[in-house]
Amino acid sequence: MGVPPATSALIIALQPLTVSFVAYFIFKKEINVNQWIGLFLGLLGVMLVVGEHASFNTKYLIGVLMSFLGLLGLTVGNLYQKTFCSSMNIFTGGAIQSMVAGLVCLVLTFFFEPFVVQWNGQFIFSLFWMSVVVSIGAISFLYILIRRGESHKVASLFYLIPAITAIIAYFVFHSTLNTMQIIGMFITMLGVALVNIKFKFLSFFHSKKITYH
Repeated sequence: MGVPPATSALIIALQPLTVSFVAYFIFKKEINVNQWIGLFLGLLGVMLVVGEHASFNTKYLIGVLMSFLGLLGLTVGNLYQKTFCSSMNIFTGGAIQSMVAGLVCLVLTFFFEPFVVQWNGQFIFSLFWMSVVVSIGAISFLYILIRRGESHKVASLFYLIPAITAIIAYFVFHSTLNTMQIIGMFITMLGVALVNIKFKFLSFFHSKKITYH
């Protein structure tokens, strides 16, 4: 619908924060100061990586709203999966979820797509990649992470997607990486590390007890 990929990436990059806010205020999950700092640093890093390519135009307002709908779906899905579906079988559960999503997409196709497919090598490779590598491989890993980790820690990994995409584009499509994007990548990695790794020199200040006599 005309939405620049960078704009969509920025919207979806809000997912770790939205998951964390809901987990903290509604489900009363413990998120320490270091992790909150990491979450905001991750968002800042994403903004530096894709920010210069992001733009907004009322012509694709519906597309932007649908990106926010995708953000809502990711947030609710992540928390629902963690709360109610952690013990499900990864492959059968994933197959059921993909089948339901496929039926929804099939209905929407009547309104948005012409039902025309050009069978060529690029399409077949893309179909294989999205079906096998993403829908089976990546989603299965996501389910495992949700089962074993905390929801805000898993969500923080989404910050890495724009940075990794930019790196792949650099090697595959010979795109350029400017200084601001490289700085953004390091800030993103630092933010994700703060969320997921317990640094001893930081945890010292939280565990230190002060007594008064």
